[in-house]
Amino acid sequence: MNQKPILIFSIKYGYYISKTIQYLLKINHIKSEIVQYVDPIKDNLYIILFSHKVPQFPKNYIVYQLEQKDICNRIDQKYIFSIVHSKKTWDYTPANIIRFEEYVRKKMVYFPIPLIDYQKLVSYPIQYSNQYDVLFYGTMNGDRISILEYIKKQLPYIRLRVIDNMFEDQLFREICKSKIVLNIHFYQNANLETARLNEILSCKKLPISFYPSVYELYHYQLYKDQVIFVKNINEMIQKIQYYLSNPVEYQKIIDNIKFTSEDNKIISFLEK
Repeated sequence: MNQKPILIFSIKYGYYISKTIQYLLKINHIKSEIVQYVDPIKDNLYIILFSHKVPQFPKNYIVYQLEQKDICNRIDQKYIFSIVHSKKTWDYTPANIIRFEEYVRKKMVYFPIPLIDYQKLVSYPIQYSNQYDVLFYGTMNGDRISILEYIKKQLPYIRLRVIDNMFEDQLFREICKSKIVLNIHFYQNANLETARLNEILSCKKLPISFYPSVYELYHYQLYKDQVIFVKNINEMIQKIQYYLSNPVEYQKIIDNIKFTSEDNKIISFLEK
């Protein structure tokens, strides 16, 4: 194992994932640093979370593939090149791996996004509260705006917080002030946004999510006991009303959150 610190390249969208990887490396006695720039001269092992943001790749790197294959337009030839020439590529969902061509899949392994208690990732005591009944955060598009406006109209009495441009620890402080957090897919026929769900669950809050595409049955089975899945907006509204008015049922779901095991074998993913 390389004794130099592993360098985790991330941008603001990857704050939680980079922190969880660093945490797993730490409990396995591996030093690491989260960086915002890739130096191609360095021979440290890099874990690269957003390879489309890297102008020149180092000699020794792992790609963590976090985009949705055949849906996201960031996966171009340069992106494929970064996978093919990586030491290996982790992917957050099997639904992505099967969509790549065989010569690309040979470099890929399934590495689920870790679910770590957010309190373990920060050095200050978390202040949990229920300042907001419902929170949504993420990049806005037409579908998300329409859904949120409809929810506001149908539930005018709830405390609804919408965040469009907030990241990192500031965002997580807001998640911790909420009770329910909505997962509204950005894309049609989307993979399950396990990064977002893990961010919510790490703060011990209840996610209500639209079902993922039919290709994501595996992840649906993993999350169905700790995430409330709905088929449409009216069912989402019904579930919001139900869990806001039933604190005992709400707490049952929170108590069922399954965090990633402390003996997670991230070393095996480094060595494969």
